[in-house]
Amino acid sequence: MSILRGVALQSITTLARGKKISPEVLCIGGPLNFIPSLKECFADLLDIDNSQLVLPPNSEYFPVWGAALYNQDSPETADLKEIIVRMEQKTSCRSSSLPALFKDENDYRQWKKNGKIKSLNRVGLKQGETINCFLGIDSGSTTTKIVIIDTKGDIRYSFYDSNRGKPLKKVVEGLGKFFDEARSKDVKTNFLASTVTGYGEDLVKSALNLDYGVVETMAHLSGAQFVDPEVSFASTMNMSLGEFSKAACMAEFPSDLGTRCTVFMNSKVKQSLRENVSMGDIAAGLAYLVVKNCHRLSSSNLNCFLIKLVVNCKVTTK
Repeated sequence: MSILRGVALQSITTLARGKKISPEVLCIGGPLNFIPSLKECFADLLDIDNSQLVLPPNSEYFPVWGAALYNQDSPETADLKEIIVRMEQKTSCRSSSLPALFKDENDYRQWKKNGKIKSLNRVGLKQGETINCFLGIDSGSTTTKIVIIDTKGDIRYSFYDSNRGKPLKKVVEGLGKFFDEARSKDVKTNFLASTVTGYGEDLVKSALNLDYGVVETMAHLSGAQFVDPEVSFASTMNMSLGEFSKAACMAEFPSDLGTRCTVFMNSKVKQSLRENVSMGDIAAGLAYLVVKNCHRLSSSNLNCFLIKLVVNCKVTTK
């Protein structure tokens, strides 16, 4: 149900663009026709009665009907077979486009040469060796990535595959292939540390008893700094972190950005910007959001496991 609510919220935010939607509301398209719960989510978010959402007969065909009527003032007739042939042809016609990234292949090669991108050495497993290694796992929402490196930073094994909705199973599969290869080559391994990041971080860390879990953005930063030690996060707010924090503290009307999914929270931020909400109010809303999510993910009662919170210092736990 939370997914459907998210879809409804995203649709309302995109269509309304800060304006109030008043009943009656016409519901058209396949999802609203075939998923009654989605219609209920729209009614709940719009704060209107379900009867004020009008679902006409054959509503799933309304969009394509509109497309057919779009050019009725200057109709063009064509045989159905001819239309199918047109659709199968890979052609495109664009009125405008951006400049090409590179003039030609030589220009691209010169860019790569000047880029000085640090290469990652892939060594693989050698017959009968003993290696000290580190395990890194990125358990993403759609794919699973595994890398095992030695103490020199050379890649000894890598794995990449779609997790097909089963992130833990896919990680076990990837590690299983590594150990199968190690056994076939009589390789002895000693794992010095193991870390997981990504969507399935908590699940994989707990299930496989891994050493560390790291926030995905920090994992990105660590990898980028391996390539270029001077790289850092981009600043896009035109203000320092201290100024951003102070703006939040001084905000009079913090924005309610919801909880849970950051994708939908991002939509709420964009909606707030369209409504001319100040940066301070949005910053304060984000501060609320962090605390709400921390509380939701940890416990229904924060006092169950925390004695006190000290801002900018530490958390003392039992």
